[in-house]
Amino acid sequence: MQMQIVDENEQLRKSFMDAMLKESPMLGRCWLPRGKAPTAVSDEEVELLASKKKAFHAYDYAPAQAWWFLSRDTDVLRERYLGYGGLTAFFLKPSAEEKLTVVPPVASTKMIIPKFLRKEPGLKVVLEDFNPQKPNQIPGFVRNHPAMKQVFSIFDVDKVQEKNRTLMSPFRDQTKEIFGVGISHDLEYEGILFVLPKLASEDFFSRTDQEIRHWFEVFDVYINESPEDEGIIMACKDNLRPLVASIVEEMRNKGYRYWEG
Repeated sequence: MQMQIVDENEQLRKSFMDAMLKESPMLGRCWLPRGKAPTAVSDEEVELLASKKKAFHAYDYAPAQAWWFLSRDTDVLRERYLGYGGLTAFFLKPSAEEKLTVVPPVASTKMIIPKFLRKEPGLKVVLEDFNPQKPNQIPGFVRNHPAMKQVFSIFDVDKVQEKNRTLMSPFRDQTKEIFGVGISHDLEYEGILFVLPKLASEDFFSRTDQEIRHWFEVFDVYINESPEDEGIIMACKDNLRPLVASIVEEMRNKGYRYWEG
């Protein structure tokens, strides 16, 4: 989600701040093929701003930035941020590295615990909620403790591992390599977490086939709210027209109607 759009909408900014701990947004740069890069402020412009003869807009002097949400609750994210003109969604296949990071299920084994230990009150509380298939799961006696209720209501501990895998995805470096056009020599480049392409339909017709194929090394399906196109664009690595057509037909059969003015 573009940072400027979140920042300039008071209600959206409040929702963003309230959900920050759950959604885990990470800040990165945007790449706008048609956008004009911000330039250094001239002495004359400084005087105009100081004398208030020119209004100051911070985003006129800073590169476009975006929030990448580590949360995988995509339905919630779309409901919160879709419709403001700044949301982008990637669909991509899991990489080989990501597949390897998935923890294999633990073999089901019967735990043999001596009777005198099973009768011990402290150990009984620990064992009654233990699941050998999920050894990393937080024990029930911790989760249900009154002092921990507020923590779990704000911070979803069960999803920390999932967010960590997302953060370590090759996606980050791929976006910097392919879309970090013109900034690879900047001092801040190493500190940039990712680079988000903000593409319009024009970009897919004005660029070479080689460039576009290079883009699709990062994602398989690209969906972007595009103010330039006054709508949402979808670009696909494979031909998904039959699939989209079948979905639209099914939705029409169920009574969905959209403005087509």
